[in-house]
Amino acid sequence: MLVKISEAFTDSTTDDVVRAAEQIVALKAVRACVTEIESLSTTAPGRLAGHLMMAETLLMEIPTVFGEPSTA
Repeated sequence: MLVKISEAFTDSTTDDVVRAAEQIVALKAVRACVTEIESLSTTAPGRLAGHLMMAETLLMEIPTVFGEPSTA
């Protein structure tokens, strides 16, 4: 694992930096979503549905951001 971390920092390219930034943005979005859901009232079905749709969108984004980078 340490070798992979070392390689990421020594051989980083612009694409690697952009990818890391996208991962950070995705993680922050997930954390914000979870924080909002914790305080969500179950008596507001419209807000609950909106949060569920947002969570679904985030779940679809995660494999794209954290999957293996494409080799073009």
